[in-house]
Amino acid sequence: MGSTGFVSARCVFAGRPFNFALAAGGKEGVDTAISLLQDEIGRTMAHIGIAHPYEISNGRIRKRSV
Repeated sequence: MGSTGFVSARCVFAGRPFNFALAAGGKEGVDTAISLLQDEIGRTMAHIGIAHPYEISNGRIRKRSV
């Protein structure tokens, strides 16, 4: 971590929900969490008018300056 307290990343993935799903529901809980994530990604892609993740271009990504 740099002196600013921020970490730069090329990819971010949230593992905590899957850990909670595993603790609460075992394999079935993780399967449900994965299904929910897939549905959310599918809806988001539909909202921006794309069918596949490879269609995401730099123009569709909003970058925040820190």
